[in-house]
Amino acid sequence: MSSIVLIDYNHNKPLYIIGDGVVTDGLVEYIQRETYSQVKAITKEEFLTLDADSQCIVGFWNFEYRKNFFSYALTYPRKWPIYIHKDAFVADSAQMGRGTVIYPMASILNSAVINDFGLIGCNTHIGHGTNLGNNNILAPGTIIGGSTRTGNNIYYGMSSSVKDKLLVCDNVKFNMTSRVTKDVLEPGTYFNNRKLHD
Repeated sequence: MSSIVLIDYNHNKPLYIIGDGVVTDGLVEYIQRETYSQVKAITKEEFLTLDADSQCIVGFWNFEYRKNFFSYALTYPRKWPIYIHKDAFVADSAQMGRGTVIYPMASILNSAVINDFGLIGCNTHIGHGTNLGNNNILAPGTIIGGSTRTGNNIYYGMSSSVKDKLLVCDNVKFNMTSRVTKDVLEPGTYFNNRKLHD
């Protein structure tokens, strides 16, 4: 599947990327260069005015902003293509939800599931049989072990790792370089397995 760049996308219509800043600008450049598509960065306010059949991707990385935006994404009907960078590896048996974005050098193994609005950063790894809930954000260098199950609205800071066969509940943020070795069953912000605050 690594040669696929855009899935469920109509090349005759523009693609809108919601967000601003260098990460969103970089995503616009990637997709324009790889697909020769019409791509434009827009604000949340502009997103709300689009037609229902408009094609969109959520481009910003700020976790709190993205988590709050998720309710808009569910409320306002839009089309949500999947973007997979040509230098990412996605196993044929892996499944991607609506609006998933996968950056270069990511590796997603057999039978992994990324649900809606996953944002998978550069040089990340998702093990076989892992199931990530909606709006899981993996910063660059994150490693998720095989057969792990996570809830919705999870942020993994840069170079974090999660041991295989773990459970992570909804609304969790792992600080940069966290090493998660036990189930995480309470929402909040964590470094390693230690909860810092709600």
